[in-house]
Amino acid sequence: MSTDPTASGPTSTPGGTVSAGRPRAAAPGPRRALLALLVAVAVALLVWAVAALLLDVPLEVAQGGQPMTIGAVPVIIATLVAGLFGWGVSALLSRVAGHRAPLVWVVLAVLGTVLSLVGPLTSGGETSTVTVLVLLHLVVAAVLIPGLRPGSGSRA
Repeated sequence: MSTDPTASGPTSTPGGTVSAGRPRAAAPGPRRALLALLVAVAVALLVWAVAALLLDVPLEVAQGGQPMTIGAVPVIIATLVAGLFGWGVSALLSRVAGHRAPLVWVVLAVLGTVLSLVGPLTSGGETSTVTVLVLLHLVVAAVLIPGLRPGSGSRA
C-alpha cells in the first residue's frame, strides 16, 4: 500500500482507508514556485523600467478619485500577491482536482488574467498607460501560468 499521493494504485488516506484513485498532479515544489515568482517579478520590473524610465510613459491612474503613480514597489507587490495566490490555488487544485488539476489550473489562471485586465482597461488612463498596464498583467501571467502549473516540474 503506497502513501505516495502521485501514485496511480491504491493509496492510504488520512483516515486509514484505501482508495484506488487516479493519480494526482503534484503541486509545484517550493524551488519551482519561488523561481516562477522571481522570474515574474523580474519580467514585470523590466517592462515597468522600459516604460517608465526609458519611454517616459506616464504610469498614473485614478485610484478612488486620487491620482496614483505606479512605481516599482507596487509592481513588485502586485506580482508577488498574484504569484502567492496562484501558488496556493495550484497547490489546492493538485489536492482536490486529481489528474485534471493542470487543465483546471490553466482555465482558472486564464480566466483570472482576463478578469485582472478589467482594472487597466477601465482605469481611464492614457492609451500608453493602459497599454503598459495590460502588458504588465500579461507578462506576469505568461510566467506564472506555466511556472505554477500542477504536475509540471519536480516537487523539490
